Amino acid sequence: MVRLLFSALIIVFAVLGCSREESVREYRPPEFKGRAYVLPEGADHIAVVSLKDGSLNSIKISSPANQVIKTDEGTLYILGKDGILSVFDINNHRMVKTYRVGVNLCGGALDDRGRVWVTDVGTQRLLLFDPSQQKVLDGVEIPEGLCGVIFDRNRGSLYLIDRRQSALLVFDLKSKKVVDRIPSIGNSVHLGALSPAGDSLWIAEGNEYRDGRPYGVGFARTEAMPGGINIVDLKLKQMVDFILVGGNTVDIGFSPDGGLAYAVSSQMAEYDDASLAVIDVRTRRVIKTYSLCKPCHVKTSPGVKLERAFVRSVALELE
Repeated sequence: MVRLLFSALIIVFAVLGCSREESVREYRPPEFKGRAYVLPEGADHIAVVSLKDGSLNSIKISSPANQVIKTDEGTLYILGKDGILSVFDINNHRMVKTYRVGVNLCGGALDDRGRVWVTDVGTQRLLLFDPSQQKVLDGVEIPEGLCGVIFDRNRGSLYLIDRRQSALLVFDLKSKKVVDRIPSIGNSVHLGALSPAGDSLWIAEGNEYRDGRPYGVGFARTEAMPGGINIVDLKLKQMVDFILVGGNTVDIGFSPDGGLAYAVSSQMAEYDDASLAVIDVRTRRVIKTYSLCKPCHVKTSPGVKLERAFVRSVALELE
């Protein structure tokens, strides 16, 4: 009887040990490969972050920009504050073309034909630029405050992010008119992306201000609210969830398989760093964070003390 009891205990402990080992393996984060192209605020470069080891390099740009977009052809489209769209060849590591598109290009998105829909806050117009024809094909007047653009092929729509009103405008591509509005999508929203399932929008929430008052990290003096990702359900037409990231989150992109999301935030830690967070889409939790180089993400003048780190956009080249 004693022997049987002892044998049973050995089996139980062995099973528990195996379960513990399997549990540890289950929570081990995956290995990441590829690069993230992070655009600092007001800088003369784009930071290139290795997802394998976190090392940093940079790409020189001629003037400050608002957003960087990765194309399927291995190039980056850089939307300049001076109205110039610059094309950078990733493989050959050189700037290959520049186009005068508008006055101040704020946000943009590629459609399924490789064209760029971009908001020009200098003229308050939504522009359609075709790189193959090297010209602006169309322009539509839009309200003030619109910046981010998200393309939805299945619905034949663009979602325009209203930073002033914290709302989404639904722009129908066939009629070229705003056909709907989704209010109350956050406090201080920035750029965003369509979810891999196509049923929701993931919007970067900086939380800098709420109802016109300082609210977020680096802005409010007490009880500052960190940024993250607001999830807007397209069927319900409302915000349904918030993923805490930290700092002031400004942009997000997804991996090709839809399993991971990558979000960039300003003012992390002691406000003098920025970060790239990797989010598990299924669990909606941050599983890895990269530091984005403290001094290289802020444009400063000689003799000015570096205090805070601000970023604007991220583009992904994943392996």
